[in-house]
Formats: sequence, C-alpha cells, structure tokens
Amino acid sequence: MNTGLCTVREILPDYPVNSIMVRTNHPFYDDEDGLLVGYCSWDGKSLIPLDGDIYRLDEIVYKYEWEEDSSLTYWILSNWYKGSDSGNGTG
Repeated sequence: MNTGLCTVREILPDYPVNSIMVRTNHPFYDDEDGLLVGYCSWDGKSLIPLDGDIYRLDEIVYKYEWEEDSSLTYWILSNWYKGSDSGNGTG
C-alpha cells in the first residue's frame, strides 16, 4: 500500500488499466475499506466511468494499492460535513 498525498494522474501508468476501484474517507467507515465511490478504467489518457459517475485526474489521493491482478484501488480525500452522513464538503 502506498500512502502520501498526490493526484490521481500521478499514480496512473501510461498504459491501460481495466479495473479501478475508487474509495473515499468517511467518518462512519473503517479507514482500511473506506466508502466505495465506484468503478472506472483508464485507457492511458482518460478515466472511463463504468458506473456513470465522474472521475477526475486532479482528485487528491491519500493512498493507493496495486492488486496482484493488475487492478488498482485508490482512496480520495473528501471533506464530509461534520455531523452529517450525506454529501461531502465540496458542494
């Protein structure tokens, strides 16, 4: 597992990645698992949503892990409203 702040773009290779799981921090979830955001893939230039969500290359990643099957899981930072279990601090 790699930790330290960086952007999604900084962790992606120049070659395609078929399976990427995106998770986020949330006060009600274990830091190891986090809250599942969704799934996407990488064609070497762009993130491709597999679930209709939007994934950005400039999102801040605080940890990521390459799996044995060459898939990637990364955890993005979100600023959750204090005392709320819905929404993040960005909107």
